[in-house]
Amino acid sequence: MNKITVMIKDQEENESIVVAQLNDIEDHEVPFFKRVEHIEVEGREIFPNMDFIFEDELDGKTYKIISVVNDKRFI
Repeated sequence: MNKITVMIKDQEENESIVVAQLNDIEDHEVPFFKRVEHIEVEGREIFPNMDFIFEDELDGKTYKIISVVNDKRFI
Protein backbone atom coordinates (compact mmCIF):
# COMPACT_ATOMS: atom_id res chain seq x y z
CA MET A 1 0.00 0.00 0.00
CA ASN A 2 1.14 3.50 -0.79
CA LYS A 3 1.37 6.40 1.62
CA ILE A 4 1.08 9.97 0.45
CA THR A 5 0.59 13.33 2.13
CA VAL A 6 -2.64 15.25 1.79
CA MET A 7 -4.10 18.54 2.96
CA ILE A 8 -7.16 18.10 5.18
CA LYS A 9 -9.64 20.53 6.67
CA ASP A 10 -11.54 19.96 9.91
CA GLN A 11 -15.06 21.16 10.75
CA GLU A 12 -13.59 24.40 12.14
CA GLU A 13 -11.88 25.11 8.78
CA ASN A 14 -8.37 24.44 10.18
CA GLU A 15 -6.03 22.96 7.57
CA SER A 16 -3.34 20.36 8.24
CA ILE A 17 -0.99 18.16 6.25
CA VAL A 18 -1.30 14.47 7.16
CA VAL A 19 -0.37 11.05 5.82
CA ALA A 20 -2.99 9.10 3.86
CA GLN A 21 -2.82 5.35 3.28
CA LEU A 22 -4.05 4.28 -0.16
CA ASN A 23 -5.47 0.86 -0.94
CA ASP A 24 -4.03 -1.25 -3.74
CA ILE A 25 -6.66 -0.52 -6.40
CA GLU A 26 -4.80 0.06 -9.66
CA ASP A 27 -7.85 1.22 -11.62
CA HIS A 28 -7.04 4.76 -12.78
CA GLU A 29 -10.73 5.46 -13.28
CA VAL A 30 -11.33 5.24 -9.53
CA PRO A 31 -11.13 8.78 -8.10
CA PHE A 32 -8.21 9.42 -5.76
CA PHE A 33 -10.33 10.13 -2.69
CA LYS A 34 -12.03 6.73 -3.03
CA ARG A 35 -8.64 5.02 -2.81
CA VAL A 36 -7.85 6.48 0.63
CA GLU A 37 -8.10 3.70 3.19
CA HIS A 38 -7.40 5.96 6.18
CA ILE A 39 -5.63 9.15 7.26
CA GLU A 40 -3.23 9.47 10.18
CA VAL A 41 -3.96 12.41 12.48
CA GLU A 42 -1.88 12.85 15.64
CA GLY A 43 -0.86 9.18 15.53
CA ARG A 44 -4.41 7.86 15.12
CA GLU A 45 -5.78 6.07 12.06
CA ILE A 46 -9.10 7.60 11.00
CA PHE A 47 -11.26 5.78 8.47
CA PRO A 48 -13.78 7.37 6.08
CA ASN A 49 -17.54 7.00 6.32
CA MET A 50 -19.90 6.45 3.37
CA ASP A 51 -19.60 10.14 2.40
CA PHE A 52 -15.77 10.00 2.48
CA ILE A 53 -15.68 12.19 5.59
CA PHE A 54 -13.17 11.08 8.21
CA GLU A 55 -14.51 11.18 11.79
CA ASP A 56 -12.27 10.66 14.80
CA GLU A 57 -14.11 8.37 17.20
CA LEU A 58 -12.15 9.71 20.20
CA ASP A 59 -12.92 13.41 19.95
CA GLY A 60 -15.65 13.57 17.28
CA LYS A 61 -13.69 15.86 14.95
CA THR A 62 -14.40 15.43 11.26
CA TYR A 63 -11.92 15.87 8.43
CA LYS A 64 -12.21 16.22 4.67
CA ILE A 65 -9.40 15.78 2.16
CA ILE A 66 -8.77 19.03 0.28
CA SER A 67 -5.82 18.17 -1.96
CA VAL A 68 -2.78 16.00 -2.50
CA VAL A 69 0.43 17.53 -1.17
CA ASN A 70 2.76 14.57 -1.72
CA ASP A 71 5.55 15.94 0.48
CA LYS A 72 7.92 13.06 1.24
CA ARG A 73 9.16 14.74 4.47
CA PHE A 74 6.00 13.64 6.30
CA ILE A 75 6.10 9.97 5.28
